[in-house]
Amino acid sequence: MKKLILALGLAVHGISYAAITPKALPTDSRIRTINYVPNDVFRITVKKGTVTRIVLGEGERILERGAATGYPSDCEKDDTNWCIFADTGSNLVWVKPKDKATRNNLELRTNKRDYSFDFQVLNNAKEKPMYRVVFKYPQEEEEKRKQEEAQRYNAYAAQLKEESQLTEFLVLQHRLANAAPVPKNWNYRQAANSKGKHFVPEMLFDDGRFTYMRFKGNTDIPVVFIEGTEGEEKVNFHISKEDPKLLIVEALAKKFVLRQGKGVVSIFNESYDPVGVAPQDGTTVEGVKRVITGDMN
Repeated sequence: MKKLILALGLAVHGISYAAITPKALPTDSRIRTINYVPNDVFRITVKKGTVTRIVLGEGERILERGAATGYPSDCEKDDTNWCIFADTGSNLVWVKPKDKATRNNLELRTNKRDYSFDFQVLNNAKEKPMYRVVFKYPQEEEEKRKQEEAQRYNAYAAQLKEESQLTEFLVLQHRLANAAPVPKNWNYRQAANSKGKHFVPEMLFDDGRFTYMRFKGNTDIPVVFIEGTEGEEKVNFHISKEDPKLLIVEALAKKFVLRQGKGVVSIFNESYDPVGVAPQDGTTVEGVKRVITGDMN
């Protein structure tokens, strides 16, 4: 019986708890970011004599009576070992361990989420504490990106819908002359050097055949290159007749390079399909079908 109790005691003693630790920025390890995960504990390392600021999501507000610590915390009283201040109505938490602080936890509730924090005090003088911890919300950011993508698509769909109010003949003539692109892929990423930021496209997509780049205001149109294994080569493009700010590149590519003087903008197609979209119904114009009548001879 004693052996059984001892075995159970050792098993319980061996239990460990996982916690998420913020990742350091490459520029400074004292500034950290951390992805929010529901029902997980966030481990924050702090140090005596150093204030740590925790930044929650934009629009997030700490509720009144929404914070509680394990050991007492009071920033004004000397007889407590911790100063943990969850600023009600804001998205900020301030943490400063006092001389006798060892470890503490914080349960926090906001208007959007619940948080569980584990604060560990660093005693080694060489160890660097966290000055600022910023929360990220990748799932919500992805959802926001999808919503923005849907809004852009709906705007183009509305443009196509307006055409249906014309007569069938005018619709045909209008589409043949000014075919509105039907977006197939919005998944583009771009990066610019300091002299290229003024001509970064404000909208990017392709229709499986051509790539469309829309620029702001009176931006001068840059030269467009495709970057391949053998370097850069120019690619044909033209300006939309209906929208002088819309550049239509007559190609798909994994990477485009825009150049204007010393300015450079790199554009990456994150969903590149080298095959593209094949013409359907004998034409590449959406809503137009080629029909052969009579003898071809």
